[in-house]
Amino acid sequence: MARKRPNLTVVESKPDTGPLDDYDENYLECRGVCHPWQGVGYFRDGAWISRLLRCPRCGMEKITTMRRDGALMGPAKYSRPDGYSIANGGGSTQEVRQEALRRAEAEMFGSYADLLAPRVETIEAKRSRRRSS
Repeated sequence: MARKRPNLTVVESKPDTGPLDDYDENYLECRGVCHPWQGVGYFRDGAWISRLLRCPRCGMEKITTMRRDGALMGPAKYSRPDGYSIANGGGSTQEVRQEALRRAEAEMFGSYADLLAPRVETIEAKRSRRRSS
């Protein structure tokens, strides 16, 4: 028995229209991939302890507050950098991915192997140099 294909909706992006055309590249990367949080440190917040994290790519800050036993005291609080919010609430997750793909098109590799080729060549060159010395 043949498997049924799921119904997929194809959404075509419209070039040069929409709230993401002039959106900062770092902000787009963070929205599309996630923030590479780095710990800044802990600080006392009244009776609680809070931890400050900062994204080195876009500058977003995240504060998580907890009790001394580690139990979270509610959702994290975020401090967004100027320009991070998208005008008129535009930019769904899919629209962010579409914009990232549109921008990457000029630099896109033909295949997974093509993407890895420069890295593999570099590794092979290092191995060859080691063998010859």
